[in-house]
Amino acid sequence: MLERAALWLSAPSDAWPLPGGPAGGRVRLLLDADSRELVGHAALYPRGWWPWRRGRRFAAFEAPDASLVFTGRAAGWPEWTTTVTDADGHPVALVRGAYVLTPGGEFLAYRQPRAGGRGGAFLGPDGRAIAHWEAEGVGTQVRFGPELQDDPFTKMGILAAVIAA
Repeated sequence: MLERAALWLSAPSDAWPLPGGPAGGRVRLLLDADSRELVGHAALYPRGWWPWRRGRRFAAFEAPDASLVFTGRAAGWPEWTTTVTDADGHPVALVRGAYVLTPGGEFLAYRQPRAGGRGGAFLGPDGRAIAHWEAEGVGTQVRFGPELQDDPFTKMGILAAVIAA
């Protein structure tokens, strides 16, 4: 999934791509943006009994075997931070508001929406766009720049920012 140059994420739905989805959970399908081939899905787990966003969790799985790619968990108050971990449980990124950071807090990207909020860019440390996102139909397309070709951890952070939004 992360080797793709562009992905399309469906709107959250109850239609699971595999049998046995979590009770009460929702899913966002992940398709190749150009071919519309199913490349994975993001499971959005129920928040539990907390009346606010604390504890919001999600996980991204790759097709066809539903192997885990990364997870995200929102925590903290009053500033919400989503911690992104790889399949082995190692922290790879933090999403704090519009910022994507390394686990140590170094700047990776900033989410800058265009007027109208239906699209925008993720700007890298040098201020240039490293990825673009665009509302497309009932989903969101994310297109990665060539500088992210060999950077799966920043891609995970950007995808987590889109999923958590």
